[in-house]
Amino acid sequence: MQQWTKEADTGPFMAAREQAQATGMPLDEALDDTLRAANYKPQERQRLLLGLHDKADLEKQGLDAKLSRSEEAKLEEVKSDIRPWSEWVTERCLLEEVTASTVTNWRSKLKQLSEWYGSSIVGTMTRKQASAYKLHMVHKKMKTNTILNYIGAFNGFWNYAINNGEITGENIWEGQKKNLPKPKKRQPLDPQLLEAAETKAEQHGDVRFWFGRYQGLRKEDYCGLRWCDLDTNAGVMRLKRYEWNGQKRNLKLKEGGERTIPIHSKLIQKIRLMLPEALTRNDNEPIWPKDYKSHLENWGSKWATCFTKNYGFQSHDLRSYVVTQMMLQNINPYYLHAITGHTVPGTSKVVLGYVAPTLDQVREVLELLE
Repeated sequence: MQQWTKEADTGPFMAAREQAQATGMPLDEALDDTLRAANYKPQERQRLLLGLHDKADLEKQGLDAKLSRSEEAKLEEVKSDIRPWSEWVTERCLLEEVTASTVTNWRSKLKQLSEWYGSSIVGTMTRKQASAYKLHMVHKKMKTNTILNYIGAFNGFWNYAINNGEITGENIWEGQKKNLPKPKKRQPLDPQLLEAAETKAEQHGDVRFWFGRYQGLRKEDYCGLRWCDLDTNAGVMRLKRYEWNGQKRNLKLKEGGERTIPIHSKLIQKIRLMLPEALTRNDNEPIWPKDYKSHLENWGSKWATCFTKNYGFQSHDLRSYVVTQMMLQNINPYYLHAITGHTVPGTSKVVLGYVAPTLDQVREVLELLE
């Protein structure tokens, strides 16, 4: 009997489910046993056991278990064969090429959802509860884009569980992105703020600032560069995935993000002045090996934090600035993709391969950026 009682984070509800599945014992008897072992009082046990029955049947008899959301979730947990969300994450990691930062992101979102719901078996949630959680995020003053990101992640896991036959019925997150407050548009970078930041970056010798300023790349793209990835003589940089002394270099677009791109002439000048080693070194060591978070497999986080404090805006704003400037000049989106890695909506990899501009063509367009 003790093996079915509260172990680690199992709890009496999950323990009851495991006991019933392993022994064939009726659910109500198994739950009564595990609740007793967890020192639940008789009245609490009776109320929770009553909650195992169908609500409609209870109403016909004039009964109401008066369960909290968490208690309802725990009882659904007992009756269900759905696995905890953590097992979904583990399984997807085995099947898919997922970065450590993505896994951390998944775990954070699903943990918050399960804490609100009251059970790690979030697959038993109803559409009404999904809507309630969306409203909960709104009440927490979460930004609309953040809420959309959460719903997108949940939607993906529900599709995964439905495809595996673990969840039957609809995906409760479908359509939940509707009726949210309109997301605030990102404000363009103030020219005076940018000018002041350029002066500071010059004074501090912050060469990474200029990578963002003239290339419009994601910070991970340039903060994870190796010495051998820079070729100032040819005027190109190579974005490659690699592993060095246990440090992994990922790209957001994975294999599709690997490419060779021209270096803006003004950035080459900054490299010669602020990063002179790049003119002579050609080894496989990362340029900034200490600015790496192993649990996220992420490059440049420390620098990005200091960036915001030093300049008054985020490093990603430089990327947005470059993209905006190019769009204002009516740059072909395929050139924009080649330079910044910015996706072209509705375009397949095959089409991108056919329309990919040459390196010289991309260089000519990049030099339009002042």
